[in-house]
Amino acid sequence: MSYEIFAEGTLGGTASSVDLTLIPQTATHLELYFNSRSNKADASHRGGGLRINNISSNSYGLNGVYGESSTSAAVWNRTMGSRDWVDDAIRHWNNNASAGLFAPSKMLIPNYTSTTTTSKGVIIRNSTWGEDTSQYWIMEAMGNCTTSAAVTRLTIYPESGSLFVAGTSYYLAGWE
Repeated sequence: MSYEIFAEGTLGGTASSVDLTLIPQTATHLELYFNSRSNKADASHRGGGLRINNISSNSYGLNGVYGESSTSAAVWNRTMGSRDWVDDAIRHWNNNASAGLFAPSKMLIPNYTSTTTTSKGVIIRNSTWGEDTSQYWIMEAMGNCTTSAAVTRLTIYPESGSLFVAGTSYYLAGWE
């Protein structure tokens, strides 16, 4: 099995998105790790989104399960084909959370180079932990983008009205 890192980086300042373009078509599956924090002025964790190939207009959906400190575990259904991006593809701590807290997210996109499938699935795992032992979020979900095009671009956004801050980091890899 081959594994190749296509892109990696750490933000030196604020950013309204992280745009990974010209993704090589040399592997079978994509894997994205994202460790983030935003400048939103509250101490909570929030969700950001993922867009594939800059496609919007009701081309996405999300189904999954999550557990959170303030609620019992729940099933999440954001109707497929009704969203403008994959909601909650990432989590991030906000500005008033303890210094140094960043939230990890992982996404897998199987068969990302295929042009014969009519959608691209995104397997999502993300969590926040560390403010204290009573505050957490963990999610396992399946997102979807309706497209038969190969994935050549991924754009990751923080929660609406916020920016990613310095120290937010990522890497994108491909494997067979």
